[in-house]
Amino acid sequence: MTDTHTHLYLEDFAGDEEAAVRRALAAGVTRLVFPNVCAATVGPMRRLHEAFPENTVMGIGLHPSEITSDWPEVLSDMEQ
Repeated sequence: MTDTHTHLYLEDFAGDEEAAVRRALAAGVTRLVFPNVCAATVGPMRRLHEAFPENTVMGIGLHPSEITSDWPEVLSDMEQ
């Protein structure tokens, strides 16, 4: 089973993010897709992905609520 949209890397889960992934795996979820929110969340998302590389996929980009006039530069920076 795949969870196609989870933000377990956000502040709401700080300190519990790895345990939350373990609970999902124990419940039968084999893959979690992490859609990015903004430039500030790339680091936390990457750290959680690196802890579970076989079970997580990162989707780098901007959440629609985070689109500002400088979005092309922000995406370029995130890509690098």
